[in-house]
Amino acid sequence: MSSGNRDEGGRSSAESSCGIRRRRNCVMPVLTRCPECTLDEHCSKCLLDFYTGLCDAYGSKVDPAFVTALVTRWSQVVMSLRSPLDSSVMPVLQTVGEAPFVQGLHIGTHLSRGWRGEGNWIARALQIPLPHLATSLKKLDLQRLGIDGHGARQLAEGVVQLKSLKDLILSHNYLGYEDGHESVLRIVEEGPRTLRYLDISFNAIGYLNVRKIMKAVDERNKAITDGMEMNVAQQNSKVEEKETSGEIATATTETSKYEEEKRRLMPFSPHSSCCCHCRVNIDGNFVVEEIWNALTHGLGVVLIVPGLIDLMVLASDDPFRCKLAVIAYMLSCTLLFAVSTLFHAFFMLDLTSRIFQVLDHSSIFVLIAGSYTPFCVLLFGNDPNGSWVMTAEWALAGVGITAHIIAVHFPKIRHSPLYVYGELILYVVMGWMALAVYDTFVTSTPVHIQYLIAGGGLTYMAGLPFYILDNIKCVPILHCVWHLFVLVAAIIHFCAVRESVIYFNS
Repeated sequence: MSSGNRDEGGRSSAESSCGIRRRRNCVMPVLTRCPECTLDEHCSKCLLDFYTGLCDAYGSKVDPAFVTALVTRWSQVVMSLRSPLDSSVMPVLQTVGEAPFVQGLHIGTHLSRGWRGEGNWIARALQIPLPHLATSLKKLDLQRLGIDGHGARQLAEGVVQLKSLKDLILSHNYLGYEDGHESVLRIVEEGPRTLRYLDISFNAIGYLNVRKIMKAVDERNKAITDGMEMNVAQQNSKVEEKETSGEIATATTETSKYEEEKRRLMPFSPHSSCCCHCRVNIDGNFVVEEIWNALTHGLGVVLIVPGLIDLMVLASDDPFRCKLAVIAYMLSCTLLFAVSTLFHAFFMLDLTSRIFQVLDHSSIFVLIAGSYTPFCVLLFGNDPNGSWVMTAEWALAGVGITAHIIAVHFPKIRHSPLYVYGELILYVVMGWMALAVYDTFVTSTPVHIQYLIAGGGLTYMAGLPFYILDNIKCVPILHCVWHLFVLVAAIIHFCAVRESVIYFNS
């Protein structure tokens, strides 16, 4: 090979600096019009010839999924890249801008997530087609491409020009780096008013920046609601003007015409389901808080090991029923702290964290029932109230776990106030079940153990406001505070169980 075939870096002249192989003497294709093309759109054959010509020029493979979309004029374009540096996306982006029938553009990768900054060039290249799809594109999916703040700024330039976009998915990128949240703010403030869903989950944006974004979203939604209410008021006045001028007859025979005209003049309602409020997914953006959550309950797992050994030594000579009650308590504690730790430790793995979240909520019911078990067995003895309370606790735990597993499959139920507060009330009812057999509890339990049991319950209750505020206000550090209260309450109840074993032995 002659020296003229390589540049100073030793790269072949047929290979560009971005890794795209181009054929020598290849001319970039030009999109032409044939008799089958209209003034507004090119025919499928011309688009296909243009696309294959670009693939030939760049030396990239023809994507069969995109060819199918061009030939059948499918509204959805889906590209699954081998990596964010896959050159086959470039011909697609240059062609899709000439295809106004495209309503959804999905670009993803086989990787769990691209390296930081790898997908910035795709965000920049999107400035080619997006202005041409301003009135047609409804969904843009760019998850897992490795886009950081630099790419987000390029993407925002194109997104703010769109007029019909409804869904924008940017999950599993790096918007928390290089001030990427500023670009998200720009999209919210200057972007299309049709935007209904913005997914910025798992971007490590951080609480303070997420708070800025959510404030901008609230202001945007309020402005839209105010504008729609003003629009409805103006159109109501138009209807009244037509009524007074006689253009709409108020006679019974003309009622249907009036209602039809009224519906035509008032197509939107600020309280209807068609209201264009934007919903934002912010999961997985609180890295620091999630680490603290994992550490606090991870400490509980560490403390359980010596506690379990200590209790088993103390109960070694007790009847099997007593040993079983102690084991049930320690296993319920272990389950809660272990599952909670894993849930918060794997917060960046979407599917894994969902599974552990179900187990986390279920383990709360198990812990409450498991905490009652040793008290009912060791303190109440053969009293029927002890058996009744223990049976009721485990039955309610089964109901709560079943209800939660079912609700997970129905998001509307899961996030409804009725279910959220109903689950919370069930926790409290189970926790204070001892009040239902107060006389038996007082007569069967030594005073110092009563104080320990009540102290643990009150500690749980003291942490409950932080749990509620975290769910209402979305302040993740409050969840860490709730974890500390749970840890302290569990330690107090451990002391109560230990004293109960000693009391039983005596």
